[in-house]
Amino acid sequence: TAGQSQVKSVIPLIELKGVPLNDAVKTLARQSNFNFILDPKLSDFYRAADGKVASQPTVTNRWENTSAEEALTQLLKEHGLKMVKSPVSSVTRITYTNQPVTKVDGDPFGNDTNAIPRIQMDSMPLANALTTIAGQAKKNVIIDPKISQTNNEVSFRWENITAKQALIALCENFNLVMTKDSSTGVIHIKADEK
Repeated sequence: TAGQSQVKSVIPLIELKGVPLNDAVKTLARQSNFNFILDPKLSDFYRAADGKVASQPTVTNRWENTSAEEALTQLLKEHGLKMVKSPVSSVTRITYTNQPVTKVDGDPFGNDTNAIPRIQMDSMPLANALTTIAGQAKKNVIIDPKISQTNNEVSFRWENITAKQALIALCENFNLVMTKDSSTGVIHIKADEK
């Protein structure tokens, strides 16, 4: 992805005052210049260390002479979160430290080497996002109707990623599986029953 091979640039001052945690995470991740997605469990409500649901905490912090990625790493650690980079999709998932990592088999999608310069979605229903990305890849995909019935929305801006990588990233993040019908070539995406 764009910028991942670049040297981390030191920023003289990063200051956040009363910023909701998710917004702070998104801001620092964007400045770190890598493709990322927030776990859907990191919504407007936050599960505290005791397991109780609480309002999302706000962040007030000041970092001097550090990179955005180093500030993000520290912020995540302070809030019981982690970054998990998928080796298949190259998208980094930001989730709770105790959250198991889901890996999706990309084989049903076949080879896809056509990188899309930018895929951006803002508050798009998950089923629509999956359909849109599959359309960009010119693949026949059937989305399980149960996915449309969820309130899951996606917001992201990914650069230099293939449609296959984008679909895998969404499936990993929302615990979905992709299977291919060997007789028709149609790819089915459904919720993982595990």
